[in-house]
Amino acid sequence: MPPTQQPLQQQAEDAARQLTTLVSSPSVVQLLLHPPPAVQTAEQQDTLRSCLAALQRLTAVLQRGGQHASHHHRQVLGAVLRNHAVRSAGTLLAWVLQQPELIDQEQLASGSRSTCTLAALFSHSRHCLDVIALGIVDTSSNTTNSSSSSGGAGSVGILAAALMQQTEQSGLLPALQPTLQATIEQATQHQQQQQPGDWRLFLGVLDLLRSLILVWECVARYNPAMLRTVLPGALLLLQHVQAAGRLLPAEPSNTAARNASAAGSSHTAASRSRSRSSSSRDTRGPHQVYFSVQLMAVVVIGEVLAMLQGQEGAGRQRDPAHQLTAELMRDPAVSGLQLQLLAVLVSQLHVGHVTHRQQQQGPSAATQGSSSSSSSLVQADQEGPNGPKQQLRTDLLPDPAFHQNQEMLQLLPGGQAYLDAAAQELRSMAAGGSGSEAGRLQTVMAKAHTLVSTALQSLRCLLELQHADEAISGDVPLLSPAAVRLVLELQLLAAGQLQQQHAATRQLQHQLQQLQQLQQQVIDRWDGVEAFMWDTNQLLLAHIWDVPQVTGSSGLPPEVLQQAGLQLLQALAAPLQQLQMGRVSLAAAATRGSDVRLQLMALKVAAGSKAPGQLEAAAAEASSAQLQALAAAHPKTYAALIDCFLRSSLTDTSGAGIAAELLAHLLAAVLGNEQQLLGSSCAAASTASALTSLVKRAVQFVRASGDMPLASRQLAGAAEPECDEKHIAAAFFTIAVCCDILCPAAQWLAHAAKSIRQGSGSGSGSGSGSGSGSGSGSGGG
Repeated sequence: MPPTQQPLQQQAEDAARQLTTLVSSPSVVQLLLHPPPAVQTAEQQDTLRSCLAALQRLTAVLQRGGQHASHHHRQVLGAVLRNHAVRSAGTLLAWVLQQPELIDQEQLASGSRSTCTLAALFSHSRHCLDVIALGIVDTSSNTTNSSSSSGGAGSVGILAAALMQQTEQSGLLPALQPTLQATIEQATQHQQQQQPGDWRLFLGVLDLLRSLILVWECVARYNPAMLRTVLPGALLLLQHVQAAGRLLPAEPSNTAARNASAAGSSHTAASRSRSRSSSSRDTRGPHQVYFSVQLMAVVVIGEVLAMLQGQEGAGRQRDPAHQLTAELMRDPAVSGLQLQLLAVLVSQLHVGHVTHRQQQQGPSAATQGSSSSSSSLVQADQEGPNGPKQQLRTDLLPDPAFHQNQEMLQLLPGGQAYLDAAAQELRSMAAGGSGSEAGRLQTVMAKAHTLVSTALQSLRCLLELQHADEAISGDVPLLSPAAVRLVLELQLLAAGQLQQQHAATRQLQHQLQQLQQLQQQVIDRWDGVEAFMWDTNQLLLAHIWDVPQVTGSSGLPPEVLQQAGLQLLQALAAPLQQLQMGRVSLAAAATRGSDVRLQLMALKVAAGSKAPGQLEAAAAEASSAQLQALAAAHPKTYAALIDCFLRSSLTDTSGAGIAAELLAHLLAAVLGNEQQLLGSSCAAASTASALTSLVKRAVQFVRASGDMPLASRQLAGAAEPECDEKHIAAAFFTIAVCCDILCPAAQWLAHAAKSIRQGSGSGSGSGSGSGSGSGSGSGGG
């Protein structure tokens, strides 16, 4: 080490040792035995003054150390942590937070360095911890960008783990939750009394939580062996954040200008880049800052999961760190965090979806885009019969705006105020980058994709718990009916994004054929949108297949089928529709072929075909009733789902058999109600199209089966040769089509022809037309 650096490291070591010695002295120990007094004695003031001086000295040395090279800064931080400065500063902060109502928040903004008040002690101890934590984060960033980072990475991981351990030892983490609750309640009471709410203490604590979350990421990245030690503390941090969110007011705060952090160390929207000015002042409201902390937390969770999955090997799932990670992902706080952020990102994708439809449909769509979600729920089943086929396909993707449902808003910290503040924060983040609307939507979609992956991991961890016959603790928001509706909306939005990207790609390819590099960027972006839709579909299938196993229920909740049955059908049809329209590559669809072939089976499971603890016959009867009710309520969309599936190039005999079964439920539903039968010509056309596709598939499979050489494998001890499985599947499929489908279809067509004849009048021209329709219908049957 150069001689010029020795004094700085020595100064840091001396300052840290002085602070730790002081906190361990009898006078300070005696002071910390009791909660902070409202009025301090002269002796207590002298003790506080000594603590403040030690904190100021250490912080000043650390700030000078941050101006030097990365390896020198690491040595300074190491000296500070070896002398347990984090534990000492955390102990002082935990003590002062026992009485948050005694902290004068006006003094937080004054920046007074000479007073020995509780506000000064809060500011200096928090600022000291913040400087140490961000020093480690900045050092890790410099280590990652450095070419010679082999030894530095390990030391950064050791520093990060030491900081997290000392924070837990100080008793600070348990003190944060009551502090957050007390500050929120105090500010909310002021607002209810028509007084300006003061959120500075609340934002100061959130600022510290953000720094600790970033340090947790450093542990996972550079010292994963220590995850077992720090994960419980990280989970406690997330629990504190979520518990505080439940108390945020439903009204937005209009006192954001008062909320500047006294220490001047609050993060800006670019804090994720791990660089910030020591003089910056955060003027955002509580909901906006709260959302930014949540967003950072879920990004860190995603990175930790990705790193752990990259380290998986033989027997890795039994590693304690992986078991603790599974415990983390199963926790209701993490589940609530994921659902709340997913609601925010869905709301932003919804805004982009509505804007796009208004641009495509002209000014007349403005009123439709701003109408209530109930109108969009029935739009797909109320289109006129004369609309073009392309419009019919597009109408499979309306956005139901489930994120605005009251049930969903009640799960958000502050309801609509939270959504509005989060939207403002996302706009601020976009302004720091390209600032374009398209760029902002790409950022939102990328974050939503990350959330989909972490939510899917949470569902898998919950399913593992259920398979181990262990009880799930507390209410898990990710298993609620509101979560199912939100995933349905997200699936439709993902397919809509893919549809928009397809149109944009075709336009750019036409206009920019000579710019190969730009074309490649467009293709890469298209691939990202396509992957987003497939992963969202996987999350939807997990909600349909796995969540009922975890909750012990029979299919999706009845209220979801009743209120969001249309969206369920649309969401299941969306990937098939995009495949049919050529908006997704066949190779990608084949890679995820199991998901595509499960779309119709998922509908059966959603209707309760696999009810746990129920007899097979009873479950089948209940499922049949649910499917018929769904088909009767939305015949056009129900038929379109089956039609899209049958037209898919990935459809096989087993999948077509399920399609035949579901189509039989549709025919049973419409044949039982003649008004329903002919109430919508569009629904009738969709049913006829699905029937036609089914018959074509039947003919195709039978011909293919006949063209294949018969597998006459003679098994040992068998009297007759064994038939090929594909022959058997084709035979059963043909029987199902003939017995279960074509007979009721013929009846359906006869009813239709009869009603058309009766309604066409007594004219000879009309009569001949009716006869022709009847003949063609019978022939088709």
